[in-house]
Amino acid sequence: MRNVYGFLSVVILVSLIFTNTSFGQVDSAQSVLQEYIEQIVGDNVENYMQPFATALGTAVNTGLYHTAKIHGIPGFDVGVSVMFIPIPDEALTYKAPYLLSTRTDSLDASTVFGPTNSIDAYPAGLDIGGVPFGVLHFSVGLPMGTELNLRYLPSFETNDDIPKIDLLGFGLSHSLDQYFPAPIPLLPQLSVGFMYQTFSVENLIESTHTAFNLRLSKSVPMLTVYVGTQFESSKMDLTYKVGGLGNDIIVKLEGENGVRFMGGFRFTVFPLLGINAEFSKGEYSSINIGLNFSFDPPGIPVI
Repeated sequence: MRNVYGFLSVVILVSLIFTNTSFGQVDSAQSVLQEYIEQIVGDNVENYMQPFATALGTAVNTGLYHTAKIHGIPGFDVGVSVMFIPIPDEALTYKAPYLLSTRTDSLDASTVFGPTNSIDAYPAGLDIGGVPFGVLHFSVGLPMGTELNLRYLPSFETNDDIPKIDLLGFGLSHSLDQYFPAPIPLLPQLSVGFMYQTFSVENLIESTHTAFNLRLSKSVPMLTVYVGTQFESSKMDLTYKVGGLGNDIIVKLEGENGVRFMGGFRFTVFPLLGINAEFSKGEYSSINIGLNFSFDPPGIPVI
């Protein structure tokens, strides 16, 4: 269970920044989390960790684009996106039967993000309001109005308690407005995209994430406004040992990710350099801010 604690402590650490909690509390949060998770047995693992699977799926599939425009050859875009996933109130607890009582009704047990008070034999939550995340991205124009999209999180190991973390994703985007019979200046740009990503934590989590989206954007000098809808899914295998001993236990979780809608804008602060901000609404909401360097040679159309 030390690995389970180690990975989630990454989430806790960055969440403490957002909630202005003292860094001195991280060590105590680590031991508390380890104690909580070791209390979980049976289906309670799924119920306790389900909101984390959904939050992770939301985070990984956030910030996939900041315009519907497709780069021509040899145009490209490189940047970084950071996002924050607020945890909704309904994801803080789950219905569970009493274990230390003959009562036949149900109680509200904490999830991993829930209240810090334990009820009956169920572990407490960590009282975390959201999950932060970040990723690097790169796009390059291809023939036929198509674009290759890559996402990457460099592998890193902070210490023995926190195992190696990896993210890698690839996808394609394709222009739809190129099929209009003739250029219509007032119409927005329209495109579709697909992204497949893997996220893993060494010896603990293996997850896959897919997203299909439809995007629409309109640009004026220095400003692009965009909206879109996205169909997405996420799957996660959680591997752990009870008390750190015995055989591995693998729990398969599916994020409750489905359809979400997003809207945002990109502002050019310097030539070729822009910042974008986005809000999306789905099972969980997300807030995304990005910094990107985008280059399209003048006079070279999408081909």
